Amino acid sequence: MVFTPNSVQESADLIALAFDKAEEYRNPVIILSDASISQMMESVEFPEMREHDPDSLAWALKGKGAGHNKRHTSIMYYRADYDAYRKAKYDRIIANEQRWEEFQTADAEYILVAYGISARICEEAAELARNQGRKVGLIRPVGGSLLFYQSQEDRGFREALLSRHKRPAGTG
Repeated sequence: MVFTPNSVQESADLIALAFDKAEEYRNPVIILSDASISQMMESVEFPEMREHDPDSLAWALKGKGAGHNKRHTSIMYYRADYDAYRKAKYDRIIANEQRWEEFQTADAEYILVAYGISARICEEAAELARNQGRKVGLIRPVGGSLLFYQSQEDRGFREALLSRHKRPAGTG
């Protein structure tokens, strides 16, 4: 899973979500930020702290303590259907975790696709083009889906790009 922030605030917000999604899917999550966003100074409001109960995750390694020994190995050695298991997980992520923002795409003749600092620049470029009578819009992947795993069955982001379907960021 990959998240692509375009501001320092969104970086802070996506970090908490990344931890939640990593635990939910038991899968690594990447915050794919660019150098400009990573080095910016913008004011940030951090999300409210939440308690996290490590005992709620039966699979988590927490040291032996008073419990039984756990051995951490890859499930790929113990599941005959590992490839199908992995594909089913990726398909769930693609179906449930795609996030993007759209900017003036309803009537756009040209749609820019960009993330990070480039998305901020492209939004300004689209606005300038609109002021000159050109119908330009922007789709900004926020992430959540496996941006680099696009199957033939994946209709989410591609469908939004082709049909200009409105779906605000964070709505699945």
